Amino acid sequence: MKKLLIVTMVLLAQLGFSQFPPDDKKFSMPEIPAEYIGGDEAMIKFMAENIKMPMDAPTGTTYISITIDVGGNISNARVIRGFDPGADAEALRVSKLLKFRPAFGSDSKPIEYSMVLPVKFVAKQ
Repeated sequence: MKKLLIVTMVLLAQLGFSQFPPDDKKFSMPEIPAEYIGGDEAMIKFMAENIKMPMDAPTGTTYISITIDVGGNISNARVIRGFDPGADAEALRVSKLLKFRPAFGSDSKPIEYSMVLPVKFVAKQ
């Protein structure tokens, strides 16, 4: 086990773009969704290596909403549902470090894309 936690992530891409009305061009359903460079397993590994579990944080899940800009960078990140202030802040900090391949619209141009990242913290027993 790595340090004080096991971090697992499940990407809920469907939640990311379904939160916005279909007439919102900025967040319309992409032809090709954004993808973490290296894939989901690489993102899980990156998060596990970079998150520092707060010493007194209980087990729980923080949900981070992120917007991926046309360059693949995180342009907006916020906690939409947290469980512990320290864990929430740490999940938010590390999520801002992620780098994605941008999403592409039906016209084959990069578009902004929004998604939700659940970050589960499990304290070592």
